[in-house]
Order: sequence, then structure tokens, then C-alpha cells
Amino acid sequence: MSQIALTARRLVCIAVTTMLSLSFAGVAAAATLGDPVPVRLNSSVTVTEDVVRLGDVFGGDVMKGDKVIAQSPAPGQRIVLAADWLATLARNNGIDWRPTGPYDRALVFRPGQTIQSAEIIAAIRTALTANGMPQNYSLKPFAAIGTATIGLNANKSIVVREAIYDAATKSFSAVAEIAAGDPSAIFVPVRGSAMAVVNIPTVKQGLSRNTVMTADMINMIDVPETEIAADTVMDINALIGKAPRGYLKSGQPIRQSDIYHLTLTQIPVLRAEMRRGVEISASDISWTAMNADDIPKDAVTSETQLVGKTPKRFLPARTAIRRTDLQDLNLIDVPTASRDIRRGETIDAHDLTWVTLSENDIVGEIVRNEKDLVGLIATNTVRSGQTFRTLSVSRPVVVAKGKTITLIFNTKAMSLTSKGRVLEDGAVGQVIRITNTKSSHTILAEVLDAQTARVTEQQSAMN
Repeated sequence: MSQIALTARRLVCIAVTTMLSLSFAGVAAAATLGDPVPVRLNSSVTVTEDVVRLGDVFGGDVMKGDKVIAQSPAPGQRIVLAADWLATLARNNGIDWRPTGPYDRALVFRPGQTIQSAEIIAAIRTALTANGMPQNYSLKPFAAIGTATIGLNANKSIVVREAIYDAATKSFSAVAEIAAGDPSAIFVPVRGSAMAVVNIPTVKQGLSRNTVMTADMINMIDVPETEIAADTVMDINALIGKAPRGYLKSGQPIRQSDIYHLTLTQIPVLRAEMRRGVEISASDISWTAMNADDIPKDAVTSETQLVGKTPKRFLPARTAIRRTDLQDLNLIDVPTASRDIRRGETIDAHDLTWVTLSENDIVGEIVRNEKDLVGLIATNTVRSGQTFRTLSVSRPVVVAKGKTITLIFNTKAMSLTSKGRVLEDGAVGQVIRITNTKSSHTILAEVLDAQTARVTEQQSAMN
């Protein structure tokens, strides 16, 4: 290859290398400066000015971002910019944005400062007082005054204009200018009546009976003079340390008769509820503080009055116990059936088991002794564990109806016998009707055994 050809090839390589270097440098420079930021919709917009600008609604690389596109809402209010309106806005301003659907929208909110109705009334009251209204008068507008919202950067001053007080009718009228001097100032006309008030103490929240009042429970409020009774409490110190006799409503005047000085007394009470028949022990007792006026005159005041006693009735826990609520705990052993004893069965000593009961819980004719059961017949079924009643048992029949037995009549002077026909079944010791076979008279006689019955002297003499 000739020298000229080699030189030409070198020149071509150098040119290509230079072009590639320039190309890479351009790419690097573009990367350093950054790609254009795509335009996006700001769905939630907060503005503090009177206008909404293009840059408030769209973010990214937006030309003419300071351009005014709408009037902002009133302070504290919101407006919604719909998808169609936003699409037209973007198209008219050369912005590359299209809504993806009808729910693409922008919510524009303008925050503000809220002036409460109490602030407006206070400013009007100050102005009326300066114009001759008595200092202790309060205002009652004829119509409710709502809150007023002004711009976030607006002056919060309230200037009262045309404040007029009519002493004859005790009425007033005024106009409150809020954000005075501001082009967007709010004018609030107010008319109403004026009345004399008294600053008195009352409870912040409702209080139940026997709650000792403290300073943090009490609030001073203005109350119309017409609502003040002769014994209304006027001094906060007259409430502190006292307690309500009944429920006290918040914000209401308190009368002397509504409160009293609470005297607390410690008395013994039951830790838990207790039923009759259970013996009270020292571990069952606790002490509680109660208002002395609420404690019954016959209430138990010492532990010794409780220990070893039992309630006469169900007693709840933590309440005062009267002496009449208690009784001595007399325990006795009584027989019960150790098995189911059916009607007509003879009761044996093995059929009995003994349990301890409070004598106060034994009601009715309950059999207490073994001798009054052994050998007797059950007149009805007695279940296992049940006590025996006198009507549940009877002595075994020794003379049957229709049987002829010997009748005996004894006196100090003589002893007579006769024959008699039994008219009803009888057990030993039972008095039954028997007909004298000689006289045919019916008499009453006590069964002595299976062959003999004893007649009373009066009946014998009559027959």
C-alpha cells in the first residue's frame, strides 16, 4: 500500500473518532442537564391568594405557571375543577396533559381564620358599654350568629359600627366589621336584647350526690339576674368542700339547699354479697366511708356486731347493714334420707344421714329426732338428701278396719272392759273411731297395741 493511502486511512479514523467523542459528550451533557419533567395534575391544591394560577393546578415543566386561571374560593371553602375544564385549560395553554377519565379533577382549598360568634358578641358588648349600656349587662341576639371565616393573612380585628343601646326597651343593634379595612371584610349586623347578669359559680359537669366539690369542678358563668333566687350561692368558696344533696346539673345556679357539709364515717360492710344461713367471719368484713346523714340509726358500727352472725335475708356488698338484718347462727343436726324412700316403706336407722343446718332455715314441721322416724312408715316418697316432715311419716298400722278388739276404761275406782269393732286403721298411740258392740255407740279410743284400745272417761260415762 502506498504512503498516500495509509495517510488517508489514518485521517478517516481520526475523523470517526472525533465524531464519536462529540456524540458521547452531547449525550453526557444532556444527562447532566436532565430530561424535561413530565406534566402532572395536582389533584389537591391549597391556595392562600384570591386567585388560582396555572402552576397551582399542574406540576412539572409548565410554561407560564404564574398565569391566573380562576378566582380562588372564599376563605375556608373549596371548589372542584372538573376533568373537561382541565382538559380545555391544558389544550389552550399548550400543556401536554389529557384526563384519563371523568374522575380526574382538582380540589382547590383556601384556608382561613375562623372568628367565633362569642368573639363578635364580646366586641359588640364592649362597644355598647362604651355607649352607655351598664357593665353587668349581657347580650342575647334575636337570631343565632354563625362563625365568620376570613383570609389566612387578613387582619383579625373586629370594628363595631353603629352600636346603639336603647335603655327603655333594653334592646341593641350593631354592625361588626371583621377584618376591618380589608377589601374582603365581612360585615355582620346583629340585633337583640340586653339583660342584667350576675357572675355565679356552677359545676362544669353534672355531679352526683355525696361528691365532694373541688375548685377544678367549678366554673364561673354569667346568669340572668331574673334566674337568681334568694339563696343562690354567689361565692365559689361556699361550694368548695361541700357535696350535692342530689344530682347537680352543669351550668345551673346552685342554691344553699342543694348542698351540705359532708361528714364521712367509717362503718363495717360485707366484702361480697351474702345469703342467709352463712356465718359471717372477720375475713368477710371490710370498712367503707359513708356520709353520716345516710347511715341508718340502727346500722352496725363495729366488727363484733357482725362476726358469728348470719343475714336474715340476702345482703348486698358495700352497703350499710342494719342490726335487724342479722340473727344468731344456731346450728343443729337434723336427719335426712340417705336413699330414696318410697311410700309405704318402713324407715330404718340405716336410712338416715345427718346434716347441720341453721335453725333459722328450718321451716315447717321438720322431724329432728331419730326416735320420731325409726320404725315409722313413709306416707309419701322422700328423696335422698331431703329432710323428713311430720306429714311424710306415720306409725305402722296395728289394728285394721273391721277388726274386733278390747276396749278398756280405767278410773280410780274401777276398770271396765268391752268389745269394739274398729272403724278405721290405727297405729299405736293413734286415736281412732271404734263402735261398742254392746251399745252400738261409736267412741274414740287410743290404740295401745294390736288387741287393745283405751277409752276416755268422759266418753265411757256418756256411753
